[in-house]
Amino acid sequence: MTFRGRQGHTFWVSFERNQHLFLDRLSLRFLVHVFLAAFALGGCGRKTPPSTVGSEVQALRADGTLASARIVELYGKLARVSFEDKTEAWQLAVELEPPATPASTPEDPCSVAPDDRIRAPWTLTNTMYAGRVRETHGRIAEVQFDDGDRTWVPCDAIQPIESPSR
Repeated sequence: MTFRGRQGHTFWVSFERNQHLFLDRLSLRFLVHVFLAAFALGGCGRKTPPSTVGSEVQALRADGTLASARIVELYGKLARVSFEDKTEAWQLAVELEPPATPASTPEDPCSVAPDDRIRAPWTLTNTMYAGRVRETHGRIAEVQFDDGDRTWVPCDAIQPIESPSR
């Protein structure tokens, strides 16, 4: 975009390929803000390559804060990340910044199914808490704990809670 000149309150702007545009002051101001925002967000047309194993990313910790992490493993739509304090967590690959490309759904079996009542370790303390399986993805299950917290947990760390017989 090149500012070419001004006639009164009208501005003449040229773009690539000899495309010209006449804008009033308010429209020109809006266009400049759009271009500045685009460059602040990584530039026009430039895309950040998807994250892969070993990439540095920003990921949500169990306490809800965003922190620097490194991708340790990609598993279907999930990524196992390791934070600087050596704690690890499973997260959706597309929720990382920059996002990772999800792979196909793994065929690994999980010993629990959605809606099963279970006990699973909570990420920060590794203490077992009661909850319910929301979804399984290969050998990993998304657990919603009774207090509302949700996290992805390896199936081999989950203990089924036997339902009382009637």
